Amino acid sequence: MTNIELSGVYMKNIILVLSLTWFFISCNGVNSPLSGLLSKTYSDPTNDVIEDHIDIMSCHIDLNGDDITIDFTLENVPASLTFNHSALADNYLEYEYEVEFDSDLNGTPNYSISVMHFKPPGSSEIISDLISNTQANLWEDNGSSSSTIGASSSSLIGNVLTITTSKSLAPALSNLMIDHVFGISTFYTDGTTSYVDGVSL
Repeated sequence: MTNIELSGVYMKNIILVLSLTWFFISCNGVNSPLSGLLSKTYSDPTNDVIEDHIDIMSCHIDLNGDDITIDFTLENVPASLTFNHSALADNYLEYEYEVEFDSDLNGTPNYSISVMHFKPPGSSEIISDLISNTQANLWEDNGSSSSTIGASSSSLIGNVLTITTSKSLAPALSNLMIDHVFGISTFYTDGTTSYVDGVSL
């Protein structure tokens, strides 16, 4: 008798559960419009960060072939930048251009590819180009910590920063698709003020 009296509510709950289940599956790639794609260009509004060298105009990610290729098109990257700002503490992150991946679609990134620079201990300020003073790496993220598992290569032509990573560095990379992209961002600090730009996925 109780089941009959509450059948309307009961059915609504079933429909709600099924709807939420479909939404969860879709967000995790099974029915996602990005599922199966191996390349995509993400656009980002310009002038949303005042530091032009981290202002993302677009980011193209190509997962075809044996390598992962990432092209950051930036507003303006000058020939010379300041590294190891005196106001920045030793071992702190100063520059970063990063793409994160969630290879198992569990809602947490577990790999990232980046170009970055940390201030070495005891270093002095220098003026130099972006590529010469940054390192490109593949990182494995384990929740509370991250570690490099291989080197990537980087180049800068005009305002396009390209990062190339071999899929042979980690077995999971061979199965990556565009719906595994978790985040696209840049970061810069002069030791006093920090700046961040990110792409809406």
